[in-house]
Amino acid sequence: MKKAILAILCTSAIALSLASCGIVNKFLCKHIDADGDSLCDNCGEAYTEGVVYELLYDETCYIVTGYTGTATDVKIAPRYNGKPVKVIGDWAFEDCTGLTSVTIPNSVTSIGGYAFSGCTGLASLTIGNGVTSIGNYAFLGCTDLTSVTIPDSVTRIAECAFSGCTGLASLTIGNGVTSIGNWAFSGCTGLTSITIPDSVMYIGGGVFAGCTGLASITVDADNPAYKSVDGNLYTKDEKNLVQYARGNTAIEFTIPDGVTRIGYQAFSGCTGLTSVIIPDGVTRIDGYAFYNCAGLTSATIPDSVMEIGEYAFFGCIGFESVTIPDSVTYVGDRAFAECDGLKSVTIGSGVKSIGVDAFLCSGIMSITVDADNPAYKSVDGNLYTKDGKTLIWCTEGKSASTFVIPDGVTSIGDYAFYYCTSLTSVTIPDSVESIGDFAFNSCYSLTDIYYTGSEAQWTEIDGVSVQIPSGATVHYNY
Repeated sequence: MKKAILAILCTSAIALSLASCGIVNKFLCKHIDADGDSLCDNCGEAYTEGVVYELLYDETCYIVTGYTGTATDVKIAPRYNGKPVKVIGDWAFEDCTGLTSVTIPNSVTSIGGYAFSGCTGLASLTIGNGVTSIGNYAFLGCTDLTSVTIPDSVTRIAECAFSGCTGLASLTIGNGVTSIGNWAFSGCTGLTSITIPDSVMYIGGGVFAGCTGLASITVDADNPAYKSVDGNLYTKDEKNLVQYARGNTAIEFTIPDGVTRIGYQAFSGCTGLTSVIIPDGVTRIDGYAFYNCAGLTSATIPDSVMEIGEYAFFGCIGFESVTIPDSVTYVGDRAFAECDGLKSVTIGSGVKSIGVDAFLCSGIMSITVDADNPAYKSVDGNLYTKDGKTLIWCTEGKSASTFVIPDGVTSIGDYAFYYCTSLTSVTIPDSVESIGDFAFNSCYSLTDIYYTGSEAQWTEIDGVSVQIPSGATVHYNY
């Protein structure tokens, strides 16, 4: 009898101990509420069956690693097996398209990368007040989300965290956020306005890129790092234009005096702009700054600019001419690529580095280089390195049917003859040692290549086996 009483007392003690820690355990949670959630018999907490919990390596807490259930409304347990649930792991709910609602408890401190990525049906999201970090791509492409409140506990929103949430119309950023990563809200086309609290000290590039409806960006007046001027985002000192409000319907914009840097993707995709005036004093135009600004008809680059970043003016199809001033030392990869209306380019004396495919445009007829440029030169409107050993860009083939590469050229650059649709023949000297990727891309009329060396020499040229159009005939010892 004593043994039976002791057994009953021990069982009761264990049950009380479990209840006191708020345990959620599948062997104890047997009641179902009206919403279909399991309820713990001891603590009464609701949770959803099918959420996979794994004990962290240090055995102090649990991490959510997956979901195998069928419920569309998911409530994540605050505790499991007597330990807190603190982390939603990377990819935990990725592509769970049937989810419509998720409640994240206050016990969770971190939402991992891609945690809810591709949950296209997710319409309701409650983030607990314990979350401090939202991982990269955490809610990427959650297109049904219309409203998100980020609690004050969150300090970091990683890159692309809410990118592509096209239905998002209301966004509240908590007063504890200090860092917003690159592209965090890019492509959120439903956003019309946003307020940045005074706590934010870092905003990455392209945070609101592709937010076509965003007409106004407001910054708390007490923010020490950023400010808003006429609805556009600047650094506090107004030297860096971080983001132009993409939803602004104006067709002309004058960048204020005092700005020295145009930020990454600052005007990206502003197709309605026809004119942007860049003031003297700007020294740097960051990558993708005017990417796909198809309505721009011109951009005068002032003498103060020293660097033009990658893809800076990519796809500005309204440009007909570009002058790069003597002050510029660097032009990034594809900086003016696919500006297919571009007919002429003038390169100043200071340019020391031109990136890959910087002028990959189908319509360029002439490139002129200042005679004092130490790195590049122009011969008959074609672009070469100063020593004449690399043919970077041929423009003659846009109108002429034949082209003779000068003796001494050792390298034909990537896309060097791109879209030379009139070209029927090319003469290549035996000094050539390499032919770059896609060197003869879109040379639809090219039928004959005349090589001054032997067939044996021809086969030794790096890239020759893959870069010569299949329909062209090679003539040796020409």
